[in-house]
This record gives sequence, C-alpha cells and structure tokens, in this order.
Amino acid sequence: IIQTDLNISLISLPLLLFTIAVIIASIFTWFTPYIWPRDKTAAILNYSAGTGNTGYFGLPVIASILGNEMLGITVLATLGLIIYENTYGYFLVARGQYSFRESVIKVLAVPTVYAATLAIVLNALQFSLSSSLVAIFEQFKGSYTILGMMIIGLGLSQATRQAWDTKFISLSFLAKFIIWPGVILMILTIDTLYLNFYSSAIHQVLTILACVPLAANTVVVASQLKAQPEKAAVAVLISTLFALFIIPLVAIFYTN
Repeated sequence: IIQTDLNISLISLPLLLFTIAVIIASIFTWFTPYIWPRDKTAAILNYSAGTGNTGYFGLPVIASILGNEMLGITVLATLGLIIYENTYGYFLVARGQYSFRESVIKVLAVPTVYAATLAIVLNALQFSLSSSLVAIFEQFKGSYTILGMMIIGLGLSQATRQAWDTKFISLSFLAKFIIWPGVILMILTIDTLYLNFYSSAIHQVLTILACVPLAANTVVVASQLKAQPEKAAVAVLISTLFALFIIPLVAIFYTN
C-alpha cells in the first residue's frame, strides 16, 4: 500500500469489494440459521461467502497472468476483503459463540485494519521504505502462497469423514463461483457501458479476483473461534481444485 500510486478509482476498489462482501455475507446470514440452527457451521459459511482467496491464490495468479505491474491494483482491491474479514466477517463468526460485546472486543483486537490504516497514512505522507525492508518483502512474497496452502493442510490434517458437508460445500460454491462472478460482471458491464470509471487493467484484475476459491483464512478464523475448521478446510481445498480449471479459462479469455 505504501508503494502504490493512489488515485480515485484505485482508492474506491477497497470500498467496492468491502461493500459487495458485506452485502453477500448479510444475505447468507439471513437464511443459513434455518439450515443449521444453533450450529457454528452457519457462522463460518456466512463469513466465507463474503470473501475469497485473493491473497494466497489471487496475487500469484494475477502476477503470472497479467504481470507484476498489476500487483498494486490487486493489493488495493484485496484490502477491501481484508478489512471485511477482520471486521464484519470476523464479527459474524464470533457471534456464533460469543455475545455482541465480546464479539466487538475480538474485532477490535485484530491488528490488520490498524496496519492498513497506517500504510495509507504513510503513503499520503510520501514515506518511502528502505531498500532493506523492500528486500525482505520481496522474499516474503515468494513464501506467501506456500503459507496459505499450509494453512489448508493443517486444517485437513484434523478432518474426518464427518467433515464432509454437502450443503456447506454447495452453498460455498454458490457464493464463490456464481454470486461473486455475477455481481462483478454486472458492475463491470455497467462501468463499460455508462461510467468508464475503471481502467481495463482494473477490469481484468476484478474479473480474476471474482473467480478465486474460498479464502484459506476461513480455516484460520474457524480454528481460532472453534467454528467447524475441518468443514472449512475441506470446502477450501475442493474450491481451490475447482478454481484450477476456472482461472485458465479466464486467462485464455484475456489472452485472446
């Protein structure tokens, strides 16, 4: 965030994705308690419906398909989902077993939002990173995807046959591979026909981010709050395998 040149259209990306995430998660929050009454499964599904694996999966995919110059756009767009995951989304999961007050306290304890806010302020102050810090971050990018896949593996290591939940997986796929791409396609179509607010580069990034699998952080949050981490790990793994077929189709579309 510190290194990205910000403009109005780029700054609006986090707000756009955060708004979409909150709306989709809220819709799922409305009906999932009827499917899993008094069950933490509903809470983790509500969380996962609003987000995707835009970091561990999306960043390296976009770097490979569109080039490293698109990473700044990707990070800013992903920031909206990071904020969702650590505020409203985290609150939804916490409410599965904690009171309203306890859930708010847990949200306020998550450091990601504070770090992102600090980065935006430093960007506005034209703060520059030292070469040694840049070198460290460059090394970290290479390990980022590996760490994300390890998270999924750790969750699967505790999974049993009971972790397979057809309803959970089906509704997760509905959110991630039908609703999310549909909403993004509608927004980009409106922008192309009437607004012309976003560049073609932003269109490409948003299209790929709309097709990424379920967020690996779903397993982390579910484990931390003891909300069916095994079910989450199975669903994340299956969606990741499914995305391996979807993303190349999107890549072929843009290549042609």
